[in-house]
Amino acid sequence: MALFIAGLAFSKEMLDQAKVGVLGASLVAGALGFFLVRTALDRPTA
Repeated sequence: MALFIAGLAFSKEMLDQAKVGVLGASLVAGALGFFLVRTALDRPTA
C-alpha cells in the first residue's frame, strides 16, 4: 500500500528513494519483530 501511494505522490527520482525507504523499513520491522517474538518465546515461565 505504501508503494502504491508513493507512486502517486512522487516523481521518478523521489519514487526510487521512497521504494528503497519503504522496503528497508519493512526489512527492519520484520527482523525486529522476529527477534522480539523469539526472545519472548525463549523466556522460562514462572
